[in-house]
Amino acid sequence: YGEAIKIQNDGKILVAGSGIINSKKIIVVARYMTDGLLDGSFGTNGIVITDLVTNFGSSSANEIVVQSNG
Repeated sequence: YGEAIKIQNDGKILVAGSGIINSKKIIVVARYMTDGLLDGSFGTNGIVITDLVTNFGSSSANEIVVQSNG
């Protein structure tokens, strides 16, 4: 589920959300190019999957902050 969206200064679009893989809740961040295609230079084929929520119960990604260095 997409829960947060942020447009970077270069126009690329970040989408964060949560989901379930193998019965484990995960946080996912995807980055899209300005044309809507996944940005292959970000994570693995445009997607980063974390297992942060396994340590924090029912946490979800409901906000995105881009660091000052991009």
